[in-house]
Amino acid sequence: METVADAEGYLERAMALTPHAWEPAAQLAEVLWAAGRRGEASAMAERALKVSERAGLDPLRPAPASTVKRLRTIAGGAVGDDSDGNRAGDPAGDP
Repeated sequence: METVADAEGYLERAMALTPHAWEPAAQLAEVLWAAGRRGEASAMAERALKVSERAGLDPLRPAPASTVKRLRTIAGGAVGDDSDGNRAGDPAGDP
């Protein structure tokens, strides 16, 4: 079974290989959030959002609106419920 450290290492390598891609940073933000590392997750979500904005979102691989919303939730470190009724502490909305 893979660990958070394994996932973190894989995603950091992916970010180094594809610095203009938002996906690895977004996935790492989700991993860190799930691991309870909220501050690091927030910083990584902000990075993913900045990369996606700076790259103009590749028209062949746009970020889904739901992903952008989760990243904004993580980046803001929101507490409580978001407008969809999902718990803001759980960006995926899973209980």
